Amino acid sequence: ELAPMLYISSDITLDLNQNELGFDQTNLGVSLKCTPCLIFVNGADVIITGNGAIDAEAQNNNAYGINIVNDGSLTVENGDFYGAITAIQVEQGKLNIYGGKFQFAETAAASAPDAYKKYIINIIDSSFKDGSAAIGITGGTFVGFDPSNNPEGAGTSYVVGDCVVTESGEYIITAPTAQTDNHVAEVNGMYFTSLNNAIAAANRGATVKLLKDVTENVVVPKLSDVIINLNGFNITNSGNEDTITVKYGAKLEVIGSGTVDNTVHAKAAVWNEGTTTLSGGTYTRSNENGSDSGSGGNSYYNIVNHGSMVINAGAVVKQSGGFSSMIENGYYSYASTSSRNGYVAGTNSANPDLTINGGYFEGGLNTVKNDDGGVLVINDGVFSNVTQSAVMNWNKATIYDGTYTVIGDGNSVLVNGYSGANDLGELIVYGGEFTCPGDLIDYGQDATQGGTVVIEGGVFNFGGNFLTHATANGTVKGGSFNNSVADYVDDTLNFEVNNSGTYTYYTDFATALANALPGAQIKDLNAEPSADMYFLVVDPQNFRFLRHSVHPLHPEQERLCLPRLERL
Repeated sequence: ELAPMLYISSDITLDLNQNELGFDQTNLGVSLKCTPCLIFVNGADVIITGNGAIDAEAQNNNAYGINIVNDGSLTVENGDFYGAITAIQVEQGKLNIYGGKFQFAETAAASAPDAYKKYIINIIDSSFKDGSAAIGITGGTFVGFDPSNNPEGAGTSYVVGDCVVTESGEYIITAPTAQTDNHVAEVNGMYFTSLNNAIAAANRGATVKLLKDVTENVVVPKLSDVIINLNGFNITNSGNEDTITVKYGAKLEVIGSGTVDNTVHAKAAVWNEGTTTLSGGTYTRSNENGSDSGSGGNSYYNIVNHGSMVINAGAVVKQSGGFSSMIENGYYSYASTSSRNGYVAGTNSANPDLTINGGYFEGGLNTVKNDDGGVLVINDGVFSNVTQSAVMNWNKATIYDGTYTVIGDGNSVLVNGYSGANDLGELIVYGGEFTCPGDLIDYGQDATQGGTVVIEGGVFNFGGNFLTHATANGTVKGGSFNNSVADYVDDTLNFEVNNSGTYTYYTDFATALANALPGAQIKDLNAEPSADMYFLVVDPQNFRFLRHSVHPLHPEQERLCLPRLERL
């Protein structure tokens, strides 16, 4: 078991400033009961620079220079690293080597078999196999071992593709630092013919910049944390795969203008199982052929989120077709053992969460579908649909703002449904503008009931009923409507104001009166059905004193006057 001398648990740049870090040799002449390690990188992102040395020399004892644990990351820019026998080990996390020299410490160099030199840079075998540890080498000098030569079994390499390995008694790794016509991406001053190679070369937080249009299936592996700058260029899938896949435990942000396109059936432009932020780019399925009669041989979601995703104002998501929803957050079938359709522990998230802060969204059967287990928050954005709905919710969704429009063959701007533990059908709307030709809120197909909808605010214009089905539970606590929704208001709301076809609701008469315009109708929602109803007419000449008169709905009824009120 390793015994660390120093923990680094915060993100830092360690500038050795040409100094050496090592063990005090005074008491190392005896056999130690533990294996000392100079530094544990414990869940932090660390950069080592300064052309110094980390020397694990411990005489006849086994000792380590650095061990990376708890998803930490280490970037080595330069320096000398001596292992006895291991200079750097990755137990759980990521190592990027851009430069430096790596070799045995003094005693190990004199006595350890050459075969052990492959452990100077090392990954725990089980961690390599399950993807919880990774090494990417794009520079450096390695004494006595070739890090590209099957370090973790046949066909494996620690050296990133496009980099050159030169042997001259030592193995020297170099990355392309001058751009050619073959290069499609750049990161940290290095150029690559593959976007995937550039991602492998990127240390955490680095930006990979696209240099030309690329046809490639991009995979952001577990432990990676990168930014892709589309830089005005496009990414298209190659063959029958998703265009961008973000693995569980990986992080990606996309910025800049450009298009991410998927052209084949049943594959997405973005498939996320990790953490993804879309801050720029246009996302589409250019060959989408679905319609209400079927898939047409090429249909699917544009974006699938089975992890954690944020979409910001710079993103545009659009596609034609009316067979598949455009964005899916959550699972088509939660209990499915296939990670394409259901929750699989260690592969995707139990409750995928999607936050939309802005952007433009157009198309799909449903523009955004919050599916099994999904948690959706919409803070803003423009959403339009011509087929079914702008937002379909099966689990938990909250809308704070945005513009939602359904036209053409579309019907309801919102769809909500309940179908069990992972389909709770809980929809809360705090604001936004909602427009549709049919019922405002429809009922999800195969739902056992219409779920629960709470309207706290917003502007709603619809051509049919408030709710399509009686099994739905809808409560209005605020907002304005172009049709009366008095049957659904919260028990605390007692008065309806109809301002020329715009309906709003208030707790007390004074507030209702203050929000009434000339010619408005105020209705007491607690009155008996047979009670007389009155129109409220505001006298503009005396408006500052709040003089009001009322006219009975029925002409034969007597004209009445309200008493003079104090100014509010």
